[in-house]
Amino acid sequence: MTNRLPVWVLAWLILLLSGCGHIITRQEPTATVTPSPTEIVIVRRTTATPKPATPMPTMTLAPSPTPITHVVKRGDTLLGIAIQYGVSAEAIQEANGIVDPRRLQLDQELIIPQDENARNAAPPTSTATPVAYTIENVGFYQTAVGSLWFMGEVHNTTVAPIEQVQIQVTLQGKDGAEIGRSSAFAVTDIVGPGGRSPFAVLFTNPPDSFAGYQVVALAGVASTHPGKAYPDVSVTRYSGAPQAETLAVSGEVRNTGTSDAEAVTIIVTGYDSANRVVAIRAMDLAESKLLAGETAPFRVNLLSSSGPIVSYVVQVQARRA
Repeated sequence: MTNRLPVWVLAWLILLLSGCGHIITRQEPTATVTPSPTEIVIVRRTTATPKPATPMPTMTLAPSPTPITHVVKRGDTLLGIAIQYGVSAEAIQEANGIVDPRRLQLDQELIIPQDENARNAAPPTSTATPVAYTIENVGFYQTAVGSLWFMGEVHNTTVAPIEQVQIQVTLQGKDGAEIGRSSAFAVTDIVGPGGRSPFAVLFTNPPDSFAGYQVVALAGVASTHPGKAYPDVSVTRYSGAPQAETLAVSGEVRNTGTSDAEAVTIIVTGYDSANRVVAIRAMDLAESKLLAGETAPFRVNLLSSSGPIVSYVVQVQARRA
């Protein structure tokens, strides 16, 4: 006697199997590649928004001193470099975002600030107007510990690559007076023609409220020499998937050149539904070097500062080993 399944069981099995294999796809922005080394920037999730409603920023291109750079040599100290150029060690530390002055790296390029407050001696150098670029997709995000992030991105509207891009944000009271000021460099050291780079300006002790703000381009000059920047590392594939409160981005980079690469950094920028920058993360590859022709995987967890991340861009930069 042949055992047969009841008709209702067969119908249930067919219905169950028909639901398998459904794939939900997510549209992703085109990856942008901007070569050049950078430091790690991690933006934490915030829990509140600023008290005041702030207007869109006013972009002001102000004259800036001709930039001076110093390449760190063996035996250099931050204090020794400061004495050499007649500036304060604190000014160099702030201008270059140095958290621990004891951890200078060989061949690290330091920008020597030339403003009146930083210099202790020697006559000022001639000034030059920074290369024009726009600051876009900005937003303020208050953190759980009381600090304040101002995030956005630099858009290079010129036909040449630019470097040493520094942004200053000034908070203003109801009477227009300055009540807070902070600055930061773009995450990527070189921004290609038409390219973009995120930035995050931190106010560690912001005022309780502010009526407006102004964004000023402190620096940004045409890049005339590649230095150690290595343009032959590119993102070959990537995808993102939401996981709880984060966006997990994974993919692969490849060294398509003939030289070995080092200091390979993946930079991911996240945007909300209004196209504001709400998350920035830069992460170095685990491998110290990426040999010519080799590929390496990466995985970056992106945490939003305000609301869900609806789109993102992946960039990579590296130095010639």
